[in-house]
Amino acid sequence: MIEVKICGLARREDIEAAADAGADYVGIHLDPDSPRTVSMDAARDLADFADGLGLKAVAVISDPDDDAIEALSGAPGFQFLQLNGAETPQEAERIMEETGLRIIKALNAATPRELARRDAYDAVHAFVLNPKEEWGILRGARIARPWFLAGGLTPENVADAVHASGAMMVEVTTGVETEPGKKDAALMRAFVEAAQEGEV
Repeated sequence: MIEVKICGLARREDIEAAADAGADYVGIHLDPDSPRTVSMDAARDLADFADGLGLKAVAVISDPDDDAIEALSGAPGFQFLQLNGAETPQEAERIMEETGLRIIKALNAATPRELARRDAYDAVHAFVLNPKEEWGILRGARIARPWFLAGGLTPENVADAVHASGAMMVEVTTGVETEPGKKDAALMRAFVEAAQEGEV
């Protein structure tokens, strides 16, 4: 079964709808510049709520400063921390050690050179790989850790993307929204169902 991560959730009702749709992970944004960002207190509440529904909660942030790292250390509800910025392998390892959270590192992967960057990240638990719709570049690639396919996925294209890439995990943000931070229950359900149809 394809595992699905829905990112940018900012409301309890959307997290509940994601669970009902069959999602496995939910991403909660903490970047100040993101239109989907919530406060740290709200993020902890949402993560705890997601955990109670059996979802894996992921804190999503770019280039966190020391204050953010400290706030995330031992944060209840969160199981993963997704790094969406320019974090080096050394920084990813330090953040993992200081927060105690499993690290997911987002990387562009539209070219062999971009994809090869993954080999330097020894400390991460998983990757989010964005091949910018060059999905076939990922098929057959030797990737030692779990990875999510991401980048422009929608209910309409996710089956083709999964089939072309061989992905077993996918991530969606804007493709299931009515506006930033507000998800559509029907689109989330359609996305999960379509992702499963693409499995080979």
